Formats: sequence, C-alpha cells, structure tokens
Amino acid sequence: MRAKVYEAILKAYPTYQELELMFSFEFDKDLRQIVSESKNHSDVVFTLVRWAEARDMVPDLMAGALKRNPENMLLTAVNAIVQQSAAGARSLAKYKAPQPWAACLVHHRRVFINRREFRKSLSRLGDHDGPRILSVNGTTGLGKSHSLHLISYVVRQTPNTEFGEIDLKRTPSKQVPPDQLVRSLAVQLGFPIKDDIFTQGAQAAWWGFELADWLARQAEKSGKDCWIVLDGFENSAVPEPTQEFIQHLLQACAKRDRLRLILLDFREDRIPAEIQSVILVEQLREISETELRQFFVDLYTHYGVAADGEAAQFASEVWNEVQALRGSAPFTKKLAEEVLRIVKKKFRDDGDS
Repeated sequence: MRAKVYEAILKAYPTYQELELMFSFEFDKDLRQIVSESKNHSDVVFTLVRWAEARDMVPDLMAGALKRNPENMLLTAVNAIVQQSAAGARSLAKYKAPQPWAACLVHHRRVFINRREFRKSLSRLGDHDGPRILSVNGTTGLGKSHSLHLISYVVRQTPNTEFGEIDLKRTPSKQVPPDQLVRSLAVQLGFPIKDDIFTQGAQAAWWGFELADWLARQAEKSGKDCWIVLDGFENSAVPEPTQEFIQHLLQACAKRDRLRLILLDFREDRIPAEIQSVILVEQLREISETELRQFFVDLYTHYGVAADGEAAQFASEVWNEVQALRGSAPFTKKLAEEVLRIVKKKFRDDGDS
C-alpha cells in the first residue's frame, strides 16, 4: 500500500512547490516543518508518506491530494483502495485491548503476535519510575522493525505522550548529520526550533552533547513523555558525529524523566558501560506455535467472543501453512500475513468493507 500511495503522490505532485501548496491548503501545515525542500523530491514524498502513516493520516493525505487534483486517474484509483482499506480498519478497530501494549492489532490492521517479554518491556518503559531505554535485537527477519508499529500504537493510545522516529533502513541515504536528525525529531515531538542550537557545526567538540541535552530539556519543558525510536543506525555510512550524538542521547535519557529511547538493531557493546545496568535489553526469537495459539486466544478474549476450540484450530491452520519457512528470514512476515488473512475472515464486518 505504501508504494502505491508514494507513486501516486509523486506523479501527481512532481515538484516541491506543488506538494507544498496542496499540503498547506488541505492541512493548514507547513511542509518545510516536516521535510526540507533541499532534499531529493522522491525523498520528500517518501518522508511525507511516512509522516502520515505514523499519525494514521494516510486516508486524509490521499483525500486531500485528490481534492487538489481531482482529474488525476492514478490518485483516484489509489485513493479508492486506501479509503476501502480504512473502512475495513474501522471495522476491526471495534476491537480494543484493555492495555495498549497488550494489543493484538495495531495501526492499519497490522497484527502483532505475542512477544510477551517485549510487551512487558514497553509497559515498564511507560512507568514513571521505570527504565528509560530499551534495546531490541535479533537476527534478520524476526520483526525488529515491525516492532515500531506496536511502539507507535502504545504511545498514540497513552495520554500526554509524543512520538518521534527515524528509520534509516527506509531512507536512500544514511549520511544523516546530527543536526538534521535532531530537527526531524523536534518537529515530530512538537518542540520549538531555534537555529542557534544547530549552528555550532560538527567541528565543536561538545556539539553532540549540546544537541542531546537540548532534546532532553525540551522534553522536560513539554511536560509530556517523549518517546524516540531509532532504527538502522548500525549502518557503516552513518557519520561519526551522529554516532557520538546517540551516545550522548543514551546518557541524557538515563538521567531524565521525560525521554524514552528505543534502539532497534543496535549493538549492545556500543551502549555506554555506565548505563547498561539501567536499560532493558530484548533479544527477539522466532515465534513458536504456543505463542501463536495464545495470540488467537487473546484476540478472541479481547473481542469478547468465545473461542470454543476455534482459536486453536486457526492457530494450527496458520502453523501448518508456514512450516516450510521456519528458521528463515521470510518466516515471520509470512506468519503475519496468514494470521491477518484469518483475522479478516473471522472478524471483519462485511457491512463496513
């Protein structure tokens, strides 16, 4: 779906100025506060789509884009798909877990299968007297990046919180300097931006420290719990000043009440030794058949539907379907696809489709 939305908007609004005009008229927002005009236009559109996804605003973005360009056939076709999908999502949204971190379904009808220890870690991270940093690791294909959807859902469902994320795995360039990283996070977290903090330049020895300290102080001033997720920063192309900034940010989070930091796929030996005792570390493993069964039981319970053996039957059906992929990178993705197929078949209200 993301690729279709990206392509439709890119072709309908081929320049920054056209996209900026549409965004200003339809959303009364400044596109420059989300993504700079200096970036490649394909990157601009990609960043805007990701911004909309994080806020469950993709249907609004497509509707607004079509309103300003109603004759565009590709926009019309993709908007119809997006709005139909949103209607189905509203049907499934009748389900709501008793606690956000216990959710079986998160944004855009994505399934999140158990990961009970990971869920406990998110719950602890939300406690005012709990840890402030979570490091999530595991081999390729176990769903580390997919964890972002549950994290985002938890934050969005929790009062008095803000959420910012940078996913370098999905950006063409990994050469992100620390000031650009902080600007992006500041916009997402709703912090006022003053240029003086960004003009010291990479030559300043304490620049990374000042940027990290500025973020922490802004979080304190906001009076909200501010969650930051960084994914893909193990890439060798990431500049050294940015890596140093992350080290300072880790230390700032360990000492502040309002900042929460989640690192996805980040080497544990790069976490400063003095704070390793106060962070949570999660090592993801391949989902088991027992966990899959429990997922369906939980889903039935949250919907208020008696399982009567049907939950176990669905779990067995899915498990048999994915057996051939066990131990390989595509296993978790295929498992999620099969589970979602069952969920749609069982719980989707046809009257809302």
